[in-house]
Amino acid sequence: MKEPISYFFEKDGFNPSIVRRYALGERFAGIMLNDGRIGICAVLDAQLDDSILSGRKQPDISNHGHRVVLNAYYNALYNYTTELPCNSDILNRVNLRNFRNIVIVGYFESMVRKLRDAGISFRVFDKDENIEGEGISPINELPDALGKADAVIITGSAIANNTFCDLTGKTGSGCSVFLLGPSNILHPDMFNYKNVKVIFGSVFERYEERILDMIDAGYGAKDFLTDKNKVCMNHHSFKLL
Repeated sequence: MKEPISYFFEKDGFNPSIVRRYALGERFAGIMLNDGRIGICAVLDAQLDDSILSGRKQPDISNHGHRVVLNAYYNALYNYTTELPCNSDILNRVNLRNFRNIVIVGYFESMVRKLRDAGISFRVFDKDENIEGEGISPINELPDALGKADAVIITGSAIANNTFCDLTGKTGSGCSVFLLGPSNILHPDMFNYKNVKVIFGSVFERYEERILDMIDAGYGAKDFLTDKNKVCMNHHSFKLL
């Protein structure tokens, strides 16, 4: 199975004519479709422009900036297709105390703090050497850690930066992979990827212009996400709390 952006591009393409509005901010990209559905994706170090939205260029799956826009587009396209439980923080949907060897890929400050406060042990890795956080493990140890982990938490930006399949591919057969963050694509086909058990993502009220206004102004997820926006989707074999 191809990596997610390539897979969904082949499955449903990209149609800029159904985009009502978009916002390409410093920290997030946001897409609003004509029917008011909204999708977002973290930018990180991608270089964004509106060339595929304006029709000046065709999407290039190898271009990180294009991938971010496509990721946000597929979130808008798919994230509203089924009713999903809101107020879905990983700590209130998954009993992480059942796992002995937890690996987190991508420094997610709020989640790291919550896990430490809950007394749950884990290792955290981030490829960005400029990230300042307590207890970040050396990135060269990540492949070995993935192979030994029984739970791996991956931030949704791994889809846009095309590291997702490499990460999941290194996990062992008995591992449970949890995808975390508002960039995640909430589509059941994501469970066809190795070991993926629960996807945590975001759904907004239709036509909620405020979200794109804040993205345009450079705000981050903690500024515009609320508990009601946080939802999750689980594989049929994995029971949520």
